[in-house]
Formats: sequence, structure tokens, C-alpha cells
Amino acid sequence: MHLTFDQTFTGSSLNTQVWNTCFYYAPKGSGCGDFADKEVQWYLPSQDQVSGGVLHLVASPVPALGTNANSQPEIYACRSGMVTTDPSFDFTYGYLQIVARIPKGQNTWPTLWMLPANHTTDVPSISIMDVIGTATDRPSMIFAPAVGTPNTRSATTADLSSGWHTFGLNWEPGALTWFIDGNAVFTVTTQVPNQPMYLLANLAITDQYSPLRLPASCTGSLSIRSVQVWQHKPG
Repeated sequence: MHLTFDQTFTGSSLNTQVWNTCFYYAPKGSGCGDFADKEVQWYLPSQDQVSGGVLHLVASPVPALGTNANSQPEIYACRSGMVTTDPSFDFTYGYLQIVARIPKGQNTWPTLWMLPANHTTDVPSISIMDVIGTATDRPSMIFAPAVGTPNTRSATTADLSSGWHTFGLNWEPGALTWFIDGNAVFTVTTQVPNQPMYLLANLAITDQYSPLRLPASCTGSLSIRSVQVWQHKPG
């Protein structure tokens, strides 16, 4: 396999030739939200901060004016950051590796995931790392070709916020295998996407899935040190 995507975060600003800061449907620079889930943050480019060789997607308890699913003005309790490689980079099959550190705390919802490059809604997304922080700070990590499908899996892990971890996904025709720190977690072999996908990373804040439904704290940072993709050479 050869390296086809290799991103680190030098300097003091995000490379916007590679990274978009919102979903494809949002006007550039305006901010955006994910209306499919009950989230209390509005994504803004100012929350994507680069320093010390690390990209920080920062949630702050500062209200932000955004819009709702009906395009009506709405005040969000906090602001946070997200990045995607749409439209600069997408790929089909290969090994993806992301070195990241997740935030600690209830209601934080850091996610590393993939979506179809043609923006269709009938192809499963792929969750590489999907964690909702709980009061015990021992979150359940979700791995799935699509949330809600029979392939959804969860695994209680050690406190992932305690340091840097390497999250990997090997994507082959008909199979997906997840890795944490080089150790295979499990493999699924059904409902595996077979078309180009792009990468996303975001830090959402939610009170939807907390057992106690506590108010969100709107504080934390999903930090990313590197993103790499290896693929087989054609032929």
C-alpha cells in the first residue's frame, strides 16, 4: 500500500485548501449545524484552531446565532469546531489512521467518520470513532457502517481522554475492520460501502443520550495530530 493522504498541522492556521470547516450545504464561512441529532452547538470556523502541531476542535460556552432545520434563526448554547475533506479528498478502500485525543466530560460527543462523496443519503456513513462522554468518563465507543443498522457495535473502553490514541479503519471490498492503538477491535462484512467517501471530524455537544439528561457543559477539545490514508497501487 502507498500513502495517498498525509496531513499534519503545522503553523498557526488551518489549511483550507484541504479542510472545509462545515458541511457541504453551508455557505462558506457562515457556520453550520447537524440537524439530524439533538445537539446544542453551532459549528464555526473560529473554533478550528491550530497550535503546537495539533488541530484543536474547540467547544466553548459562548452562544452562537445559527439556523434550525427550517432555516429559521436560532440561538445555540455554545459553539464548536468541525472539519471535512469534502471536496478536496475522498477515497474508496484503504487503511485510514487518525491520531487524536478526545475530550473528557459529560455530553461531549467527538466523532471521526466518513460520508459518501456524492452526498447521497442512501449509502451508510462509517463511524471510525464515536464517543459520548458520561458522568463516569468511561464512554461507550460506537463503531458502525451506519448508526441504527444491524452492524452497529459498541465497546466500553478505558478512559480514552487520558492520552493520545490511534484510531484505524481498514476498508476493503466487503469488509471493515476497526483498530485502536494497533489492536483490531472487530470486523463487519455486510452493508459495507463501495463508493468514494470523504472524512469528517467534529466535536458535538448533546444532552440527548445522557442517562441523566444533564445540561451540556459546552467545554472541551477534540485534538488531532495527524490523518493518513494508505491505498493499494492500481493494478
